[in-house]
Amino acid sequence: MSEFLRSNPKLDALVNASTNFEAMREQMKTSLANDGVIARERSEYGATLLRQPETDAPEPRAPQTQEQATHFRKIYPSGNDEYTIYGYSQNDLDLKEAAIRQALGQR
Repeated sequence: MSEFLRSNPKLDALVNASTNFEAMREQMKTSLANDGVIARERSEYGATLLRQPETDAPEPRAPQTQEQATHFRKIYPSGNDEYTIYGYSQNDLDLKEAAIRQALGQR
């Protein structure tokens, strides 16, 4: 579950109708509290996330699971950081490893 709230038409309307940041913040917090998404409290941040709002679209799933993969490899691209990658062939694993190392700024 993501820690970020997704927008919906009700929240979009509140944002578009607001004339200043303070009013928008209070209106959004009140709306989310009425929907049971957050609990308002007196603290530095003023709200605690209780649950994700209901959405019509299901969360996207990974195209393959570990059970479906026929090959796996453990790589240590940086110190003790361990990544276990799964794929259908050694070439698939090589491509995934290269993508991880590129994302981390290596090779």
